[in-house]
Parts: sequence; C-alpha cells; structure tokens
Amino acid sequence: GHGGRGSRGVPRSLAWHPQQIKAFIGVSGAYDMVRLSSHLNSRGLHLQLLNAIMSTNGKTCLEDISPASRISNYVEDPMKYKHVVDCLPQVVLLHGKDDDSIPFEHAEEFGHVLERAGIPVERIFYEGETHTTPLIENPMRGSGDKLSEGVLNVIRPDISSDVNNNRRLVPEVLIRLALKVSPF
Repeated sequence: GHGGRGSRGVPRSLAWHPQQIKAFIGVSGAYDMVRLSSHLNSRGLHLQLLNAIMSTNGKTCLEDISPASRISNYVEDPMKYKHVVDCLPQVVLLHGKDDDSIPFEHAEEFGHVLERAGIPVERIFYEGETHTTPLIENPMRGSGDKLSEGVLNVIRPDISSDVNNNRRLVPEVLIRLALKVSPF
C-alpha cells in the first residue's frame, strides 16, 4: 500500500485481525429471527411489519440476519469451517430469565447451535432480569444490575466492579407504571 495504507486502502493503524477480539458477549440477543418472529408477532410486532423492516430490496432476510441460521452451516460440515471456528473468540451469552421480549430460551438454543458447530460457549441466565432492566429500571432504581456486572466481568475479570452505588432517580411507582406501558 501507499502512505501507510493496507491492501484495501485502510490505514494500517486501523487494521485488525479477528484474533484480536477477546470475547463476543451476547446480551439478550435475537439470535434466530425466523423462530422468534411468531413470538414477536404475538407481542404486537406483526409479521408483515417485521418482514418489511428485515428486508433487502423487498426480499425478507430473516434467515440471512440470524446468527443461528448462519452458524448452522458450520454444523453441516464442521471440518470445512474448522479454521473459522478455531479463530473465534470466547463466546458468552447473558440473558435475563424474565425477558418477555426475547425469551431466554432463545439464548439457550443458540448456545446449543454454537456447541454443535464446535464453538465453546458460556451461558449465564439471571433471575428477575428483563429485556430492559439493565438499561432502564435498574439504573432508575439506583440498584446494581446483574447483566451489566456480567459484561464487566467478561471484559475486565481482574477488577471488581460495583454498580450498586447509585442513587434512586425516580419513585418505584413510576418505574412500575413504565413497565406496564413499555412494549419491551
């Protein structure tokens, strides 16, 4: 390359390799949109709208954007993709067991798909956590959040984080009201 640029015109200072990724942390993820679509439909995200959102050039692409579907290729012929699997980082799936938006069973099933492809995975499920508690309810309560703590423990296992030292932002009655009207 010219002027400090790599073969694709990317500055060498920005170049990276997959082996530099130390971990993939999936938090409350939608790993199989094909299987999840009927659940989302039952919660008010109608299939026609979901398919319109998740489309390219008018063609629905739920399977194409679903990691579970993509990983299934590795399951069909694991030796063909061994070089890919061997360079994948640690995989940790974190999910709240009270998540109604994306039930934690989807993370459990995705973990099995990964394992069948030869990819080691750690699954951690949290009692009492929903789809929004790490981002909304727990910070508003000023209480610690188990999912955020789990992410921090993967990123920096050498330090102990304390997410419990915050002050309450709103009364509990407002948080419970918000939970009643939240679509998540």
